[in-house]
Amino acid sequence: MTDAVEAVGAGGFAAVGVAAVGLGLAYLTNFLDKGQFYGSVSSSGTIALISFFVGLEVAAAFIMIIAELLEQTLFIRGGG
Repeated sequence: MTDAVEAVGAGGFAAVGVAAVGLGLAYLTNFLDKGQFYGSVSSSGTIALISFFVGLEVAAAFIMIIAELLEQTLFIRGGG
């Protein structure tokens, strides 16, 4: 499950970058219109999307690390 979430995060990050290249811009260039309300999420353009996908990938990796540590702890306590 965490592998799938991590793949979605990495794929989404790459997709945002490739979409910019498809529009004739540099990779990860902000191609969405910026909002009119300063400080709101919609005023960030593609930054919010990039942050969301990076957050998915980091969260999945963190959960995977915790799961491995828990598995190792249970293995050691079980007598190995």
